[in-house]
Amino acid sequence: MSIDTSLTGAKPDKLFYVVANVVLVDAANKTCLLLKRGADEKEAGDKWAFPGGKGEHDMIADGRINDFFGVVALAECQQESGLSFDPSKTKVIANGAFVRKDGIPVVWATLAAPYQGGEVRLEAGSFSAYDWFTKGQLPSKEDCIGTVREEAAMAIDALT
Repeated sequence: MSIDTSLTGAKPDKLFYVVANVVLVDAANKTCLLLKRGADEKEAGDKWAFPGGKGEHDMIADGRINDFFGVVALAECQQESGLSFDPSKTKVIANGAFVRKDGIPVVWATLAAPYQGGEVRLEAGSFSAYDWFTKGQLPSKEDCIGTVREEAAMAIDALT
C-alpha cells in the first residue's frame, strides 16, 4: 500500500493535525482517569479514552514544539474533565503518526501526568462517564479507543 505524501490539493489550514492526549495518574491509589465518549460521538462512540485533542500550529511555527504537547494536553484535560496538571511533570509514554480516513495526517503523543486533585466535571455532550482504573480494572481492549488500555498501564507504571 502506498501513501500519497504530496501536498497537491491540501488545505493550508489542514495540512496535518497535532494531537496530545494525557493519562492522569493518581499515584497514591495507582489509578488513572479514563473518560467514556458519548454514544452519539461520530468517532469511537461509547469507547473509553483519555482527555486530549488537536492543538494549533502557531506554537510549532514559533519554535515552541517542546512545550506544545504539554500545553495542548493541559488545555484539553481542563476542557474535557475539569482537571489540570503541571505540564513540566509529564512523561511522554507513546507517540506516532497516522493518516485519518479523510486523508489528513496526524502526529500524536500521549503524556502521563500526576493527578493533583480536584473533582471531575465532564464536558457536556462529549462524555457519558468517567472512572479511575487500576491496571487490573482497565476496560477490555474492545471497549477502548486504539491503544488506550496499553498506554494507561504504561502511565500507571511510569508514575507509581
